[in-house]
Amino acid sequence: MTSVPLYLVIALAVAYLALLALAVVVFLHWRRYRAFQTRYSGVLEAGQQGDNSDGLLAHIARVEQSAQDIATLREQSQGIVADTARMVRHVGLVRYNPFGDTGGDYSFALALADATGRGVVLCSLHGRTSTRLYARPLENWVSSSPLSEEEQEAVRIAREGDAPTR
Repeated sequence: MTSVPLYLVIALAVAYLALLALAVVVFLHWRRYRAFQTRYSGVLEAGQQGDNSDGLLAHIARVEQSAQDIATLREQSQGIVADTARMVRHVGLVRYNPFGDTGGDYSFALALADATGRGVVLCSLHGRTSTRLYARPLENWVSSSPLSEEEQEAVRIAREGDAPTR
């Protein structure tokens, strides 16, 4: 009698165990498939009877309404963003005393501008007997009229957002 080599016995045992493991995996997947198939058939049957179809149609309608609401909100938010670019966003204020005979810093230079630097520079000169108010246009952070030091400082503060240095 001839003896079977040990490596052949080990190989057959490993193959047998692999085949057994494969059978277990196939069986588990088959059970999961049958459970899924049973649930799917139930959904289809209920849908044909009208049980779930009403709920599904209502859900689809809510999803479509939500999509329309989102589109409306997107349009509105784009309009708000466009509007805020034109609003006064930058403010610079400098108070000062242009005349030695007044008692305090009652005069001021005020720069008001939007995001692009378009706006106005207001200057108030307060004296003992009168107060004068001047307005100068501002376009791209530059005025077409000459600006005083205080007005230039107000524009710088509005543009950079820094506190006054005086």
